[in-house]
Amino acid sequence: MPRSSPKSPYIYQTVPSLRNYFTSYPHGALPAGAAEVFFWSEDVMPHLRPILSVTHLVVFTPPELPAMTLAASKQIYANHYVEAAVDLTAVVDRDPGILRRGVPSLSVR
Repeated sequence: MPRSSPKSPYIYQTVPSLRNYFTSYPHGALPAGAAEVFFWSEDVMPHLRPILSVTHLVVFTPPELPAMTLAASKQIYANHYVEAAVDLTAVVDRDPGILRRGVPSLSVR
């Protein structure tokens, strides 16, 4: 995910370990406890040609936010239609008294 920088700097101010990994990729070290994978997929939508894409996904719990797990993905190739795609999903551990059922998550695309 080299040089991927969102228009809004807030996520990098809150999670500097994510910024450090993204800006040093592929030469930097994977954050401790993180896992990454590259995968290809084919998206088939009605009335459109199928889209073949390759995505880089990183999942980790940043040391500065131990109650949160982030899944950050960046599309690194698509054969047509799409110029770029970045997705950030955060899952937050909450007090069980506040949230009775379900898993809270936030996804930014």
